[in-house]
Amino acid sequence: MYIFYTTSLLYNTYIDFNFKGEEHYLAHIGLIHVVCYAISFPLAGIMFHKGYSKRLILSIGFLCYAFSLIYFCHIIQTDLSYWDLVLPLMLESIAYGFILTTAAAFMATNIPRKHNKDRVMGSITARYVLGTFIGYSFYSNWLFRGVVRNSAHLAENLTVSNLPFTSELKKLTSGFAYKGADMQLAHQRALAVLQEKVHIQATLITIRDISFTVGILAIIVAIIVLFVKRFEMHKIISKNKYRIIPW
Repeated sequence: MYIFYTTSLLYNTYIDFNFKGEEHYLAHIGLIHVVCYAISFPLAGIMFHKGYSKRLILSIGFLCYAFSLIYFCHIIQTDLSYWDLVLPLMLESIAYGFILTTAAAFMATNIPRKHNKDRVMGSITARYVLGTFIGYSFYSNWLFRGVVRNSAHLAENLTVSNLPFTSELKKLTSGFAYKGADMQLAHQRALAVLQEKVHIQATLITIRDISFTVGILAIIVAIIVLFVKRFEMHKIISKNKYRIIPW
């Protein structure tokens, strides 16, 4: 679950440079998560107690992660609006509610009351220490290496034979010179602007590639969980001595 949950780093990275920390947009994005959590967690609990297949609920959750990431990788560009991000963020939040509710119920099954403290501490350690830390570290490293690689690849094409590049460089240089900078300083500033554009483009390419790869992985996991019968152990009374639901 945390392999996919920590992909929120990709959204946060994009939001940071696209909205530049504007509190108005960040507040709205936070609201999306709150509303979707308020819906998905109770809905998953209701489906759980109504007897829906736990494998199906988990599969839906992983598919929500998959659709969120794949949709995001197809729409990503330098100037997405707030509304463009609503759907992938909603799917991400719904996925977390469905998977966490079902996983928590599964891990609570067959645990005697006296061992609940150990279960809770183990769960917290796995989720908020190992899962979150390792997940964010993994994606941070993947993102950094991808940006460096893609920046180098894009920079290789920025030569004097690249007419769009030379044209843009001359235009920016002229603009800075017009504002009072000498030609050498104007040229340096123009290069810095273009280098920043290259970095942004490399970041977008890397986020797109990671999102697509992890989205495909989420689809594979969504299929695999459908065949793991152990997730239905709540229904096997003979093997479920400490039941959390009356079956």
